[in-house]
Amino acid sequence: MLPRSSAVRTLALYLILIPAIVESAALPGWAADWTKLTNAAPDSAGTMLLLTDGTVMVQGYSPGNNWMRLTPDITGSYVNGTWSILASMSIPRLYYASHVLPSGKVWLLGGEYTAFPSSRTGRTRASCMTR
Repeated sequence: MLPRSSAVRTLALYLILIPAIVESAALPGWAADWTKLTNAAPDSAGTMLLLTDGTVMVQGYSPGNNWMRLTPDITGSYVNGTWSILASMSIPRLYYASHVLPSGKVWLLGGEYTAFPSSRTGRTRASCMTR
């Protein structure tokens, strides 16, 4: 018997798993469905960040520095969740780096279409928001 390399074992595993994955994805009831929220957001929704407490922080677009929070209902469903308004960013921005820190704070860096004049020179400014 010839020794099998790890690449051959990996290929064999893929050849076995891929048909099973494709077949299971085609089963009825596995298709994704979108469900309309019961309560509409107060503004158009942009970037959404899932926070450590289970709420969703959502950027609004009028004028682009406002934030909203979607809090799930008592059963944990966002469909019947409630909206609240959060503090605005000091600098409106779009297309930025973001990260939810373990503490629950949200970190934002840079972005386009900011109201901060030095953004055109390549310098960036970071923001850290608390919930």
